[in-house]
Amino acid sequence: MVYPLISNIVRRYILVVCLLQEKLSESAASEARLEEELRRLRQSLDDVDSQLTRAELVRRTLDADNHRLKMTVNDKETETQASLFLLI
Repeated sequence: MVYPLISNIVRRYILVVCLLQEKLSESAASEARLEEELRRLRQSLDDVDSQLTRAELVRRTLDADNHRLKMTVNDKETETQASLFLLI
């Protein structure tokens, strides 16, 4: 009488172990997918950071060019006003 009970307990134990192994495998696969997604996200972040740096350099260059052009226009306006004053 004890043997069928032990046999039933062993079968249930084996079933639980199999279920736990399946869950562990699923968890490991999920972890691998998440790690790959994290790697892709970090790469995307690095790419965006690089683009932002390049855009900032372009903005600074354009600001400097704009400042030079304004100075040139101011100089030309000053020269024009001086020339007009001398003509009067």
